[in-house]
Amino acid sequence: SPDGKSAAFVWRGADNANADIYVKALGADTAHRVTWSPEDDVSPIWSPDGTRIAFLRVGRAGSGFYVVNAEGGSETRVAGAAPVSFELLGHQLDWGRDANELLIVDRIAPNLPFAIHSLNLATGRRTRLTTPTPDTQGDVNPAISADGKTLAFIRITGSGVTEIFVQPLGGGEARQVTSDNRWVTALAWWPGGHDIVFASTRAGSQTLWKIGIRGGSPERLPGIGLNTSEPAFSRDGRRMLYAQSTADANIWRLDFASRSFRQVIASTQYDSSPQYSPDGQRIVFRSNRSGRHEIWVCDRNGNNAVQLTKFNGPLTGTPRWSPGGKWIVFDSRPQGQSQIFVIAADGGEPRPVTDPGTENVVPSWSMDSKWIYYGGNRDGVWQVWKKPLDGGPAVQVTRNGGFAAFESPDGRYVYYAKARNLPGLWRVPVAGGQEVEIIPDLQAGYWGYFGVAARGIYYVDRRSPAMPATLYLFDPQSGRKTPLFELTKPLQVGTSAFAVSPDLKNALIAQQDHSSSDIMLVER
Repeated sequence: SPDGKSAAFVWRGADNANADIYVKALGADTAHRVTWSPEDDVSPIWSPDGTRIAFLRVGRAGSGFYVVNAEGGSETRVAGAAPVSFELLGHQLDWGRDANELLIVDRIAPNLPFAIHSLNLATGRRTRLTTPTPDTQGDVNPAISADGKTLAFIRITGSGVTEIFVQPLGGGEARQVTSDNRWVTALAWWPGGHDIVFASTRAGSQTLWKIGIRGGSPERLPGIGLNTSEPAFSRDGRRMLYAQSTADANIWRLDFASRSFRQVIASTQYDSSPQYSPDGQRIVFRSNRSGRHEIWVCDRNGNNAVQLTKFNGPLTGTPRWSPGGKWIVFDSRPQGQSQIFVIAADGGEPRPVTDPGTENVVPSWSMDSKWIYYGGNRDGVWQVWKKPLDGGPAVQVTRNGGFAAFESPDGRYVYYAKARNLPGLWRVPVAGGQEVEIIPDLQAGYWGYFGVAARGIYYVDRRSPAMPATLYLFDPQSGRKTPLFELTKPLQVGTSAFAVSPDLKNALIAQQDHSSSDIMLVER
């Protein structure tokens, strides 16, 4: 709160149900709940006088911005909001230059990037403040300086790449402050208004850094641990809050016959994106156990893990074996924009497959190993593309949106999700033709939880965070879906996390085995 005496925060409660806003006085034993909706309430921000809290409600029936008394009570919906993308991060609003203005993150059309808008609470009138280019995902985390003259925000320049920008509110162009080509997840103004403190993976694990608004070399905040984010300051600058999290994501094997479910690849860090080699004897996966996200290979039981790539910083992931087992394709961001790379399965120097100038992610192979499918966002719209392994021009596969594609085992169809944050699984003939929705039940953000096999389409359906996810097998011929297994732990939304073994006897599933988050206080 502005007086530094209370903290507003998001919590799913003891039952880990939907997210709500809570307020806790510093030094008090308990927190009181402010919102009670069955939808998720996030991004709380205090009014300048500390009497109200604005927040974003994310709901299936529609999202919106709300204001509520800090003590709780009736809420006021002040504006609607576009469906929230899973790539959005940090706060989605800030209080403006006076009590009658909110700065909100929204977009005016589904195919346009998110931008920061000024919302007049009295009239409902919106004014767009930032103008991200169409090749970006947009601007998030607005933070206005104490003197009300400068806006700081995060621009999502690519998948897994964000930078800090500042812009005069009296008119003028946005100016880039950081140039790390890394992942900035939150920011706040340092007391005094000449510096910004931010959470970044610029040195590996996420922690807090400070940089002047004119740019320069960031300096790490002393005494702050790893896996920290969400800095917030009292108005007098004497108190700072931040969140410190732990998350242990591991890869499990499900045996279809025995229905046994056991951990097969584990560390104290993040392990995901598994896929079996064609002979079923090895597994390729993504892990940050070295301190940075890289591609690793191990045997089928998770032993003898070897680091395959050494980009040493940029987010690297989504590895896929070629059908012949000779190559592994993946995406990485050494120059900022995500591109597709190929590396020999036994190691060596990665070589780029795609050309800079557009963002390309989440690759896979054709059944004859001659083509590589991937998602590309030329003109700001995600479509499925394919490119010859041996070089040549890229060929557009989808026309109405596409992402995370796999070719069917018989080579007849390409199955794909529509986008990162849209539901449904679709298919189109490899030779071209009509695009048809096959599985409406694939939820938004779960594009990494389906697998195409000769037996049918495996996919995970999770209707709400409070409900267990269920693994299904879908038969495209009959339209019948068969439940196979219930997954009780949290899944990793927005990443590849599922693979079926070549012999169809088991599947690899990435899940969150343990996670926690504490709010820490720093005084003076």
